[in-house]
Amino acid sequence: MLTIHSNLDATISKIYSRLKAIQPGGAVYDDAFHHAADEQLKASAQRIHTDGRASDGSDIGQYSTTPIYVNPKNSPTSFQPAGKTGKTTFAKTGQPHLTRYFDQGYRDYRQQIGLAADKVVLTLRGDLRDGLSVIQTAKGYGLGWSDENLYTLSQTLERRYDKQIWPPTADEKAAIIKTVREKLAIDGG
Repeated sequence: MLTIHSNLDATISKIYSRLKAIQPGGAVYDDAFHHAADEQLKASAQRIHTDGRASDGSDIGQYSTTPIYVNPKNSPTSFQPAGKTGKTTFAKTGQPHLTRYFDQGYRDYRQQIGLAADKVVLTLRGDLRDGLSVIQTAKGYGLGWSDENLYTLSQTLERRYDKQIWPPTADEKAAIIKTVREKLAIDGG
């Protein structure tokens, strides 16, 4: 009598478990998208807050050179208050100046406190950069701010510079897809 043994049940069970893991809600699927979001967070921070580039790859913009007064209390770096003429007290009252005049505007202010000023990099204190995080959603993961004020600021900056800043670039989208494929072990062809 001929007896046949098979591991078909074990093989089907293993395939079924793998399929469950790579479908939405599965552990491998979740890990793949979470990893891709983490990588995108790093790429966005570098592109926006270090390189100063928008989602279309262009520079975000240029800092204003319109003269301004800045209060050192609102600055991440301390500086001596002074008026337009460089004096630290008002001639009429003898009271000290509370702000400093920057005749070349915000661009000059950034240079004076040691920050990049040749193009917009959206980093003064780092609140936008440091507040941006991976957020789990019903459909997976995304990037955003848990602080409503930071989200509002991000939208204000996109309107000010008239361009999208935080959505991924074409290259970043390709990197997201590549990361997910690799994590899910999907054949790219």
